[in-house]
Amino acid sequence: MTSFLVDGVLVVALLLTSARVTAMYRELKRLRLYHADYERVFEQTREALGGLERAIHDVNGRSGETLAALAERIEEGRAVLGRLDGELRTARAEVARASGEWDAAAARILPGNA
Repeated sequence: MTSFLVDGVLVVALLLTSARVTAMYRELKRLRLYHADYERVFEQTREALGGLERAIHDVNGRSGETLAALAERIEEGRAVLGRLDGELRTARAEVARASGEWDAAAARILPGNA
């Protein structure tokens, strides 16, 4: 009789253990699926970050090229401005000289108006 009682307890323990193992198996299977999803998402994130890194590198490279071209244009503009300043000084000097000559000629032609 004791043997049947012990056998009954053992059978119940076996059934409970089997139920718990089956539940754990299902949980592990679900976790494996989540793990595969996480790996896929992390791989996509890694690829996106790689693309972003390349884009930033390209932008930085282009920015450097643009900055160099802009500096070159600024220097060209300064050179043109320097030449224009020189031409303006020359033109003002010629206007002043011509004005002086005009006044001298007017004084010779019209001695009383000078």
